[in-house]
Amino acid sequence: MRTTFLLLLLSLGAGGAMLVNARRTQTPPNSVASESAPVAAPKVAVSQHNWPKHALDRTAEMKRQVADQRKQDDAN
Repeated sequence: MRTTFLLLLLSLGAGGAMLVNARRTQTPPNSVASESAPVAAPKVAVSQHNWPKHALDRTAEMKRQVADQRKQDDAN
């Protein structure tokens, strides 16, 4: 009986610690850090199951930007 109670108490404590840690690591949507460092936002919402396609699309977009920049640099 005492062992079961201790295991239950230990598992509840570990679960509570994980919950507190998860809440601390989340940033609020109106945080100061997001305002001070602007980051290019994706044009469309990306599904969490579609991240490989998004990564490939982003890579292709960056290649196009680099090519355009090089063309501009050569023209000058």
